[in-house]
Amino acid sequence: MQDFQKWQNDDLAILQKLSQLGFVEDKANSTHTTNSPAKKSFESADLSAINLWSFRNHVPLSGHFELTGRCNLRCVHCYCTFEQKRDLLSTQDVFQIIDDLHEAGTLGLVLTGGEVFLRCDIGEILQYLQEKRFILRINTNATLLDEKLLKLVANLTNIYRIHVSLYSAEPDIHDAVTKVKRFFSKNAQ
Repeated sequence: MQDFQKWQNDDLAILQKLSQLGFVEDKANSTHTTNSPAKKSFESADLSAINLWSFRNHVPLSGHFELTGRCNLRCVHCYCTFEQKRDLLSTQDVFQIIDDLHEAGTLGLVLTGGEVFLRCDIGEILQYLQEKRFILRINTNATLLDEKLLKLVANLTNIYRIHVSLYSAEPDIHDAVTKVKRFFSKNAQ
């Protein structure tokens, strides 16, 4: 942590608020007891202090990580060019970025693409992210989820949400958006 002399006056107020919430330890006042974050409800905590502290200290608490530009759909609204034939980042490149984010203090990531499950190393990546204790949200079209991937995802404890793209309750409309026939039935399962 930084020296207190380098902190702005309003940073000290933020630190005091974080200490009251139980997110930082107040060493100057060791008799002061705070509730641990595990005992607090994040829904009731004022997280604006954490966000301001992270902003001022250049700590990226969360982010989006585009693992691939490849996709098996061709949605009309998508920004992907679909020209990419392989992933630009190797598994080791992805691990290095994860390590860098972890070292910077990042807590959560949204994994996105393209379609993240097109990566043949997605299992390794997901397991590495769990080892590093990242909280994950995965954006997917879910068309590639098979029994093996579903078991892998079900056994991970750090995934808090999976967002699945479904563009209509009507198969023809959904398929018109994705430009791929019969994917509605795969998505709707």
